[in-house]
Amino acid sequence: MEVLSQSTASHDRFGKYGVYIAIPSLQTYLIVEQKERRVYAYGRQAGGWTLQDLSGSGGIEIACLGRSLTLDEIYLGVL
Repeated sequence: MEVLSQSTASHDRFGKYGVYIAIPSLQTYLIVEQKERRVYAYGRQAGGWTLQDLSGSGGIEIACLGRSLTLDEIYLGVL
């Protein structure tokens, strides 16, 4: 899970993304906005990565943990 900050957001989105998805065992990669309720959830599938863009509410299935996370859980006590 990567939490974006204003000063490093560009590097976090593009530079680190390539590094993270190159990790063979990584199944899910979350990029979490700091100033709004928005999460970009990348999931490894057979044949590549998929992107799920969530804002406001909703949930993300984290298959490698055998559970889902809601935006309410991610942002609890933050926004």
